[in-house]
Amino acid sequence: MFSEQLRQEAELRFQRQLPYFGQRKAEILCQMGQCSEEEQILMKFLYGTMPLRDVGVYDFSVFYGFVRHA
Repeated sequence: MFSEQLRQEAELRFQRQLPYFGQRKAEILCQMGQCSEEEQILMKFLYGTMPLRDVGVYDFSVFYGFVRHA
């Protein structure tokens, strides 16, 4: 469904941001593991591009809802 380029870009951006997620890192990774492959790509893209403040303020379910709606 998604191009290989999008998959790679989402993963790259997510991995760059991941060290800055602090205490939320484990929770995000756990919940992301329950998503479908397509959902994971979109979640990684979101988490890789959003301001770090949003990671700490909003729950995973908020962004998951955006992905599910899309």
